[in-house]
Amino acid sequence: MRRRWAAWDRLDDDGKMLSSRIPGHCRRCFDSWADCGEFLGFSIANPLEECPWLGQGTYAAMPLGFRDAFRVQAGWYGTRDGHVEWIDVQAGYRDGPVRVTASAALYGGPADTKPADSGWSVELERQSYLEDAAEEPLQTGTAGFFSNIACQARGPVLYRFHIFGEPDMRKEVEETLERVQETFFQE
Repeated sequence: MRRRWAAWDRLDDDGKMLSSRIPGHCRRCFDSWADCGEFLGFSIANPLEECPWLGQGTYAAMPLGFRDAFRVQAGWYGTRDGHVEWIDVQAGYRDGPVRVTASAALYGGPADTKPADSGWSVELERQSYLEDAAEEPLQTGTAGFFSNIACQARGPVLYRFHIFGEPDMRKEVEETLERVQETFFQE
């Protein structure tokens, strides 16, 4: 993060305006969820990694080996002084033709230390989810696919599941979402 901030600070105003980079934003890919946890220095619960009925895919839920994409991708943002504001880890899975992505977002500090209009905050998103949580997962459909998106806050982590398939696979997508939730949130 500090290298990214230093590179940003070396740019003149025109360079900053034309840059496609966000200072302090970093990304790294991994071969497994465990490798990502080792890099971060702590583990994030993800029972889908050991789920026997769910096959592993790339972080975008494509088949392993697709365009050399990795299994897991982590992104994070930090300030100039090295404070990590948020971390988001994503992995992909396959239930036959149904694709599943699971991401876990964590925050680096209490939401009340930032004004609400200061930009995206994982903790503000997590609190908003808890305030507005509905009984049913959000469902979306387009001409290209059918998908279900569900969120669940557990402790300091906001989990997001995106399950999608072909337009005529509504039943399969909904069944996979139900199985993912049962697997992930077993008590």
